[in-house]
Amino acid sequence: MSYTPNPQNQGWVTCRDRLLDCIAKWQKKFRAIDVSIDCPAAPRYNSVFGNRAERAVSVTFTAGSHINRTVRVDRFERPVDNLWALAIGLDAVRLNEMRGLDDVARQVYGLLSAPKQRDPWEVLGIRPGQPREMIDAAFRAKSKMAHPDMPGGSHEAMQELNEAREAALATLGVPK
Repeated sequence: MSYTPNPQNQGWVTCRDRLLDCIAKWQKKFRAIDVSIDCPAAPRYNSVFGNRAERAVSVTFTAGSHINRTVRVDRFERPVDNLWALAIGLDAVRLNEMRGLDDVARQVYGLLSAPKQRDPWEVLGIRPGQPREMIDAAFRAKSKMAHPDMPGGSHEAMQELNEAREAALATLGVPK
């Protein structure tokens, strides 16, 4: 059985009103102001969409310490479920801020160490101290798989590969 954030199958208007009430409480106002809700699937909110871009719902708002923030949810197949998830998620964030838990979370995340950078030689797949020709050959071979335009490639993988090449060349005294 899969999880649904909207077990009572609330309609779009009910979900929207819940979201606007949450933001209004956050803004300490009777009515939410400066709120924009965007859904490409309008007006087919209850339809099922396989494409994440079609079922996505985003809200832009200003409340508390969040100035002109945009939050987007596209996890669930129906836009109305994504709107409900936004409403209950933002309400939880609002309550956490009200209770002071946002400061605790910031402190905890501040204590976490940054992820370690992988050894450039490991990223390139060659032994340390190789000549420039080997570094360039390994870079070319790996970039064919890591490039974002290739299947399985990504911007992050290509960036890591570029940084590894620069670091490896720097050990040889080669400028950028």
